[in-house]
Amino acid sequence: LADEAYCVGPKQSKDSYLNIPNILSIATSTGCDGIHPGYGFLAENGDFAELCEAVQLKFIGPSYESIQKMGIKDIAKEEMKRA
Repeated sequence: LADEAYCVGPKQSKDSYLNIPNILSIATSTGCDGIHPGYGFLAENGDFAELCEAVQLKFIGPSYESIQKMGIKDIAKEEMKRA
């Protein structure tokens, strides 16, 4: 249940929604068990998904492996052909 919200920084994206260490610090220090990245920003960042898993946070979205594969067009096309 998403029942709490926290300020992750100022209005500039690079200082807030793209500040991965700050986001993970807030999540782990508040007892959070998962992160929904929304769309854009970190939703398409496989490294962020992998880091969430590394600190025992559920990344609510595709696995980091899937995000990485879909980001490389040649691999993405082959994966879609196999699906």
